[in-house]
Amino acid sequence: MAVDYGSPWLQVDYGLDLLDSTGAWVMSLDDDLVAESLSVDMDAERTIGATVSFAVTRELDWGTARVRPNVTVTDATGASESWDLGVFVLDTPERVIAETPPTWQVQGSDLTAVLDTPAGAAMQVTTSDYVLTKVADLIVAQVPGATVNLSPVSVLTACTEWSWPLDESNTVLRIVNDLLAQVGYEPLWCDRDGTFRSDPVPVVATRTPVLTIDADADVPVVGEDRTVVHDMWSSPNQWTFVAEAPAGDAPVEGAGLYVVANAFDGPSSISERGGRVVRKVVRLAVADQTALQALGDAIVAADRAQTMVIRAVASPLPGLWHATPVRYVD
Repeated sequence: MAVDYGSPWLQVDYGLDLLDSTGAWVMSLDDDLVAESLSVDMDAERTIGATVSFAVTRELDWGTARVRPNVTVTDATGASESWDLGVFVLDTPERVIAETPPTWQVQGSDLTAVLDTPAGAAMQVTTSDYVLTKVADLIVAQVPGATVNLSPVSVLTACTEWSWPLDESNTVLRIVNDLLAQVGYEPLWCDRDGTFRSDPVPVVATRTPVLTIDADADVPVVGEDRTVVHDMWSSPNQWTFVAEAPAGDAPVEGAGLYVVANAFDGPSSISERGGRVVRKVVRLAVADQTALQALGDAIVAADRAQTMVIRAVASPLPGLWHATPVRYVD
């Protein structure tokens, strides 16, 4: 039986599991978790999407330990649902010596943080390499035993010849995301089970919402204090996407160049701004024109969606995760 989010009463219980360096369950840390200290933050636009913070009264092996927070929501009828909230590696924490028992204030990041380290050598791909195969190999080499789900796995597009010199900024994560962009895939992220994932970049407007948040419902999910921010001055209405390559002919429309203009649609359009054109130029390292257009369309959709930002405090919605589409009614 599912939890009734229209119920005026919900009980929320948090837990924390300790995992080893392979992701295998070790023990529950529920009894060591300081009440109300657990916080999970997810932002699909960050390079490392999810972070965690909490306080525990047990010292862990900070160099190898992983944790998996979870939440259980119960409604007035006793129906409950539980969700895992990601798998996290931990920073060396601060110990609060004055507290009894001793307490550690801990911060952690999802498993993409393990890839956020310099590659340690110059890296090169050629047309004999396949993009998604190379990405999976890089992830598993850095995170032994990692589970990787790159969908659809049938995509066997050859890499565009590219190289990354030995440099502090050329991390494994950056190289992986550069390769994914070559075939029009979104940046790498981790799901709530710790699986590394990437899919073809979705156009937001075409995605089906998984739920509706109605601010005017009898028992609303969002509180009364909410704000709406519109940014019409700096929002672009013409985009030029350029396929970046180490060498080659100058790009032209349809071959290395993709231009999108919003002439009439909505308040940020060229016509609604009295003919004012706000341009945005983006260079993308992609394998072909199809990938250039896919990434370009996703950037256009994201830019147009961000002309309106709604901020609100909501009831627990742990079913939402990375870039989950919702419909908002207010």
